Amino acid sequence: MVRGDLVAILTKAGKTAMSTNFFVTQSSGARAMDRLHMAPPMIHALFIMVAVVLLSVSNVGAQISVSVGDSTFAFGTKLLNTWLTPQTSVITNDGTVAENFVGSISQFTDGANTWGISAVTNGNDIIRAQWSTTSEGGPWNNITAYDTDFTIATNVAVNDSVSLWFRIQTPTGTSSYNEHSSTLTVTAQEY
Repeated sequence: MVRGDLVAILTKAGKTAMSTNFFVTQSSGARAMDRLHMAPPMIHALFIMVAVVLLSVSNVGAQISVSVGDSTFAFGTKLLNTWLTPQTSVITNDGTVAENFVGSISQFTDGANTWGISAVTNGNDIIRAQWSTTSEGGPWNNITAYDTDFTIATNVAVNDSVSLWFRIQTPTGTSSYNEHSSTLTVTAQEY
């Protein structure tokens, strides 16, 4: 039997996004157990994007600000060792001067277990993460480490936007099939 539990995730500006975490419960009888063992391993990944305003500016009266269109990427329950379909969000310079957009992601975790990250290959409890500002098809930029800045765009004019596509390759194996989440922080800096 498959049962869903509703999980509330707090996102940008105090809004709440809902995600369903499915798992398999044990049933009685040999047939139910056979189906349980034949089902492919599935994991659940959720990615939360947060926009940050950097207030340090050199121009007096200038305001640095950034907003994001979709603040949650919910990848759902997926197979191990799979590239997930890219998800996108529009990042907008809503400040008063040209800006650079810089991103970083936190470690994927379920609270007790974590997934490492590699720019080269996925593995047991190791994912790959990539981003693009061109299209859903790439070209892709590898995220090489957690909590490390990467430049998304430079010299973004006031009121201009950049589309950010993000995808992950799930681990080849995992010690935990619980929902894992990470936070992508987008920071605006004066150009």
